[in-house]
Amino acid sequence: MAARRRLISDTGFCRRFDEFHPRPKMLGFLCNINIAYREPVAHFVPTTSSSCSPLAAYDHHGWRAEDARHGRVLLSLDTTEHILFMVWDPITGHRQELPARPWTHDQYRWRGAAIHCATTGTCNHLNCSRGPFHVVYISSRTVGEFTCTYSSESAAWSKPVSAYLDTNYGSGTSAQSSVLVGKALYFKIDGGTLVKKYDCELCKVVSTIPLPLWSIDRSSMLITMEDGGLGCVALLMYSLYLWSRKGDYKVDNGWLQSSVIDLQRTLRIDTLPTTPWMDVVGFADGIGTIFLRMNYVLFTIDLKTNKVEEVYNGSICSVVPYMGFCTPGASLLLDSISNIYSE
Repeated sequence: MAARRRLISDTGFCRRFDEFHPRPKMLGFLCNINIAYREPVAHFVPTTSSSCSPLAAYDHHGWRAEDARHGRVLLSLDTTEHILFMVWDPITGHRQELPARPWTHDQYRWRGAAIHCATTGTCNHLNCSRGPFHVVYISSRTVGEFTCTYSSESAAWSKPVSAYLDTNYGSGTSAQSSVLVGKALYFKIDGGTLVKKYDCELCKVVSTIPLPLWSIDRSSMLITMEDGGLGCVALLMYSLYLWSRKGDYKVDNGWLQSSVIDLQRTLRIDTLPTTPWMDVVGFADGIGTIFLRMNYVLFTIDLKTNKVEEVYNGSICSVVPYMGFCTPGASLLLDSISNIYSE
C-alpha cells in the first residue's frame, strides 16, 4: 500500500495522467451566502466523489469566494480597515493567508480580485497548483481606478498601477469573477458598462471595452466562447442571449450575437404558480456551463446542449465554480489527512 501511495503521488505520474486527461472537470462550486445581519459564508458544494479534501466540506464563515483558477480558490474577508485574502486548495485543504495591503478602506474602495498561475513561459495548467501564482486586486478612489498584484514568489503586493482609462461609460461598485482569455484577464464591473482587460504579463490594465449595448442594465456575465474568445451572456425575460467579441465596431460595440437559449421551455416556467425572478450568477470556464438562479433554486445550463440541471437549493448571491483534475490515488492521500484530523 505504501509503495502504491508513493507511485500515484509522484509528481511525474500526476503530470502524465493530467496530460492524458487534459480536460478539467468541475469538481465543485462555492456558493456565497449572505444572510441579513450575519457574516457572509463561502459554502463548498462538491460535484464529484472523493476528489477534494474532507476539509473542503467546512464552510468558510466570514469569507467570500472571489475567484477560482488553476487549482486554487481565492477568498476575501472584509474587515474594518482592510480586505484580506486567502488562497485555498480544495484538493489538499491547504490554506495560505496573504499579507494585508499597505492601505486601508479610506484610501481605496473595494472592487474585485482574481487569481492565476504565474509560471513563466508556456504552462498548460494541468499540474501547476503548487507553483507560483498572482492575485490581481482592482480598487478605486476619487481620482480613478487602480490595480495591484500579489506575487507568491516575492510574498508581497506591488505598488498601485493606474487603470483609469475611460470615464465615458460609467462605473460600478464591484467586479464579477474574471475570465481568462489568452494571457489576459477580463473584469466586468457590476452596475457599469465597461470591461477591464488586465495583461497578466505586464501586470496592469491595458484597455477598456464597452459591453454590448443590449446587455446593459440586465443580468449579464462575461464568459469564454467555444473557440476560446471573449463572450458575454445576458438575460432578458426568459431567454439567455450569447454574444461574442469580434472587434468589428459596425456591430454592437464590437460584439456579435451568436445564439439564444429559450429558458421558458427548458425550465417549464409556464407551470410555476407565480412569476419567478432569475439572474445569472456564475460561469464554469472550460466546460461552457452557466449558473442560473431562479428564485432560491440554482441551475446549471450547458451552453452546447442546453441541458439544465438543478444543483443547489438555498439563498445565495453568487457562485464560483472550481475546476480541476481527478487524479487516481489522490483519495488515498486524502484519507490520511482525514485520519489526522479525526484523531
